[in-house]
Amino acid sequence: KYFKHALHIAEQHRNLLLFNTLGFGNNNFNDSLKSIEGQFLSAIKELNDKLELQKSHFPEWKNGDLIYRLEQQRDELQNQYDEFLEQHQAAKPTLVLSNTTTIQQHLQNDEAFIIYFYGKKAIYTFVITNSEQSFFKIKTNKIPAEIDEMIFSVVQNLHSAKETEAIYNLHELYKILFQPIESKLSNRTKLQIVADGTLSVLPFDALLTEKSKNWDFDFKKLAFLIYDYQITHQHSATTFVQQKNKRSIIKNPKISVFAPNFENTKIDNRHLNELKQSKFLINKLQENWNGSFFENENATLVKFKTDQNSNILHFATHTLVNDDAVLNSKIILADKPLLLKDLYQINLDANLAILGSCRTGSGQYQVGVGRVGMAYGFHLAGVNSLVYSLWEVDETATNRLLLAFYDNLKKDLPKDEALHQAKINYLKNANEVTADPYYWAGFVLQGETNGFMFENEKTWLLWLVIGIVLMLIIAYFRKLIIGKQPKKL
Repeated sequence: KYFKHALHIAEQHRNLLLFNTLGFGNNNFNDSLKSIEGQFLSAIKELNDKLELQKSHFPEWKNGDLIYRLEQQRDELQNQYDEFLEQHQAAKPTLVLSNTTTIQQHLQNDEAFIIYFYGKKAIYTFVITNSEQSFFKIKTNKIPAEIDEMIFSVVQNLHSAKETEAIYNLHELYKILFQPIESKLSNRTKLQIVADGTLSVLPFDALLTEKSKNWDFDFKKLAFLIYDYQITHQHSATTFVQQKNKRSIIKNPKISVFAPNFENTKIDNRHLNELKQSKFLINKLQENWNGSFFENENATLVKFKTDQNSNILHFATHTLVNDDAVLNSKIILADKPLLLKDLYQINLDANLAILGSCRTGSGQYQVGVGRVGMAYGFHLAGVNSLVYSLWEVDETATNRLLLAFYDNLKKDLPKDEALHQAKINYLKNANEVTADPYYWAGFVLQGETNGFMFENEKTWLLWLVIGIVLMLIIAYFRKLIIGKQPKKL
């Protein structure tokens, strides 16, 4: 009865900051204004992070004056931001939230759109296909906080001494979160998922549809959900619809790869291990892709900011996540790091960013904002599609998976299918150890799924030769026919 109203509330709950910054519906809010807005938002968030840190780590009687000063600074900055918005109100986009009809218009017969929504005491789910809609509460004796603990157990304990606990929870989470909605899917196998809260770091691909009996750490025996469904993440229904409305095909995309060297490198008291296989990755990409390849000391922040002509950005480097001050999370480059707060203040034209390092999808969760990490920053900067990691990833497996993803893009596959097939192919060739979800389930795709179009020069040359030959053959037979006709007196 209240489906439409509930969906509207869920969409309002999603990140309005992201909707507004992406500028849906109005081109007058230009890049300069977006950059100024980003500076305000970054500074306000930084002050809120400092306040949260002070309030959670120290007693108020001990640092009450500092908290008061921080609150004054934040409130003053918020007032300045409100004045800025009022001044440029006419330029701000008018946001129209998606509804059931607009979502259904963009769903194929084999697709379903799933929205998870955290309430205070339960998790709710919307399931939308092109012909049906459902909304219900996930029935379980566990509160959302207990489900979150199970998800953290999976992320933290894969590839560890507690891996059995992680595998157990992958099946329990399947029973709680996914099994109840399967009857609503009506054999749809391509799923678009909006994952609220801690669900945003859950590897849905690795959920287990069957209990792991006598598996004895042979991961080839496990019934992963990826064998039944192709899963793509979306930030919200509104961003999904807006990107579908702006659908365009990019021909012969250009790539920019950033791969700094990490020999004996130490940053923030952390030793960064050398990425020995980056050279192999770059060599393979250079064989098949046109673009810019910045290696070692050339993989700089300056190059990133000035090289803005590429459709694909690839970072083969390290990411340091700052859990206390998330805006200071950073992707490490040769000269200076790319900070998350930098991404609040720039606008990128790239269609796809591949964040091939550890925990690029991790960060703080905030109500109405979602998971704030490096992947979120690239989305905020205007990148339509993201491939990012949920945990500390293995370099060898990462390169295998991402190179297969690139190969599939070259075959004109959509991005979601390209990553899905790369994972399936990885599992087919894995052994009982490397089939562990730790190696392949950590990377997910979020956002627009369109593939690219490639016009092969050799193919065009072949068709040109065929055309010339056909013209010569036609001319030859035409000459023969004319030669055999009787001459007129």
